[in-house]
Amino acid sequence: VFEHELSLAALWEDILDRDTWLTILTKFIYTNHQTKTDPITGKITTTSQIRFPRFHQWRAVSKIANAAAVEGPGNNYLIQHSAGSGKTKTIAWMAHRAGRFIDASGKPIFDSVIVVTDRTVLDDNIKEGLDLLRASEGLVVNVDNELGSKSKTLEAALSRGGHIISCTIQTFPALAKMMEKSPALSGRNYCVIMDEAHSSQHGEA
Repeated sequence: VFEHELSLAALWEDILDRDTWLTILTKFIYTNHQTKTDPITGKITTTSQIRFPRFHQWRAVSKIANAAAVEGPGNNYLIQHSAGSGKTKTIAWMAHRAGRFIDASGKPIFDSVIVVTDRTVLDDNIKEGLDLLRASEGLVVNVDNELGSKSKTLEAALSRGGHIISCTIQTFPALAKMMEKSPALSGRNYCVIMDEAHSSQHGEA
């Protein structure tokens, strides 16, 4: 906060700006449905909550969206989140927005979005986050530890474009090899979102 600004200045200067507020309403807000089963009675209850992005989540996604629109594909960006600050949701919002990034001419910047995680537990959380935000059935394609059983489905999704592919660091090399070998996938632009980049990018990985 600058000296001449109030602590809540970002609310009316940034968030309540007309274009920003419309973007949040149409591209960020979603309803989270949770089902719980009582272990004693077996009664099932469903609760619903409307989820808004936190300021740092909105800012991170928006900054990269604006940068990608100007700079195009082929650039690296780093998002830093502290523990418990909603990293999974930021990744989900980023993946869904990146699949709809367009340049000045209205052409999609990326053909597909690939989300790579380095731990199975996190991978399950990412899948849940991506599924919560999906706009249509079949938009998110999850790749299990074995790529073989899903290779045809995956290649078809990549060929059509416009999908979000979720995989682990263990299956990413096989996915990359598929993209290199397939003539239908040559010359494509992909947005790769690496979860826990600091701990994943070492050695052969």
